[in-house]
Amino acid sequence: MKPVIDIDSNIIKNYNKNSFLFIIKDELLTHFKGNYFIEELNLVISKVNISPNFNEKAYHKNIKRSIKYSRHKDFVLAPNTFRFLDYYVLNSFQKELFALSVCESIKTVLRLKGKSMRNSCIVIFDAKEEYVFNIINYVSKEAKYIILVSEDLNKLAKLSDYIIANYGITPIITRDIKASFSKSDFIITTKDVEIIKEIPVWYINNSKIYKSKGNCNINGITYKVPWKINLNFNPELLGAILCQMDKKNVEEAIRYNGIVLDKIMFNEEIIKITR
Repeated sequence: MKPVIDIDSNIIKNYNKNSFLFIIKDELLTHFKGNYFIEELNLVISKVNISPNFNEKAYHKNIKRSIKYSRHKDFVLAPNTFRFLDYYVLNSFQKELFALSVCESIKTVLRLKGKSMRNSCIVIFDAKEEYVFNIINYVSKEAKYIILVSEDLNKLAKLSDYIIANYGITPIITRDIKASFSKSDFIITTKDVEIIKEIPVWYINNSKIYKSKGNCNINGITYKVPWKINLNFNPELLGAILCQMDKKNVEEAIRYNGIVLDKIMFNEEIIKITR
């Protein structure tokens, strides 16, 4: 298997700069943390910590720097930094696994609250953004009641037609954020929004400290794996490994390898679900 470069950063202390002084700071904050070996897979995982500089140009420089530090020539990247920049580095398998992870964590939270995803109302905002397209696909397989929220109703109309054709359900499309949130059992959002009642929320943007949160706030998950190694397996890292195996379907790959959801998190805090 190709080596995996597992890249992380201290997201909470992020900044957005591309000056000479910050290039130096980025270099000082980039560290090679070591190699980890999964014997069962004959796989090396190289962990690198990069600066939380989420200026787009600086980000790509830091990714290149992490590759240099790892000293691999042929590899799979597994960035777990600012999600909206990482998205363009991930391969299609990793993107699908992240979307499945969002869906599975929502099902878990709802089940622990005595609800099912099938009969719950799931609101997705901003539904026009590409970061949530795969998530919308997985949610549409499970839920009957979906509300897509965006200012761009033309894009939502096309998305609605796609969902009807592929999943046989008709989502509601709207610009009205407050009204849709008031009807929801779970919110998936790419933006910082005011939560007007106690609703579980999945925050796709993992770079912010949110001012007004729901009663169960999620922006990350980890998996429990069968391999003997002491690492946290987020969807990006797990996807970088599974995409190199025989099973090309994400759900089949998870089942075949005996992998299960482990922790549901908000930043570094493990979420405790209460009814």
